[in-house]
Amino acid sequence: PKDDKSRVAELVLSTNDPKTPTFKLKFATVAGSARVTLQKEVLDFGFPKPGSDAVQQTQLTSSGASVLKVDEVDTSGLAAKLFEVLLVSNQGGKELTAPFELAPGDSANVIVTYKGNDTSPHVGDIIFKTNDSSLLSEGGPGWKRLKVKVNSTGPCLKIEPQSVNFPMTGVGQTSTKSVQLSVCGNEQVCITDAPFDAPGAGPFALDWSEA
Repeated sequence: PKDDKSRVAELVLSTNDPKTPTFKLKFATVAGSARVTLQKEVLDFGFPKPGSDAVQQTQLTSSGASVLKVDEVDTSGLAAKLFEVLLVSNQGGKELTAPFELAPGDSANVIVTYKGNDTSPHVGDIIFKTNDSSLLSEGGPGWKRLKVKVNSTGPCLKIEPQSVNFPMTGVGQTSTKSVQLSVCGNEQVCITDAPFDAPGAGPFALDWSEA
């Protein structure tokens, strides 16, 4: 950077993932805010035996410097008759219902149970609506999406992390962070475009050499 001002840029990835054709990846130098991370951002149940319950889980963590507020856990993207979603605090084992708060470093297990009795594909998102200001999505600011898929094939892209925050970097110096793109389906993912949203990249630059 040429000075010590905070900066933000947003990269837009266009893919052939039919469920989420566009990903927005935010780069920022802002610190001291609430942040949310998911241990796994895709819960893939594979192809469970019809009539038998299947369980997948991940961990939601307050990874920022301020209290994480989860105002809503939106499960409307999943068929209510097929899925049950349970959140349990890792600090005391209490069941959590939105709205709730997690102190910095605290976490909760997100337990999803599939109760289907067919072999049809089921794909949807669980949306955690939070006060994480680094998250930008087509739905709303602070929304963290957890993709859920059962009996599903096709292109599927996973990006970890979806928000990249740089530490304070001296004027004239360079700081580097890595983002991992991985395929979560059984077909090749094609990234057809990857521009930065307006006003552009600014001091941020991408290096695809390790891809």
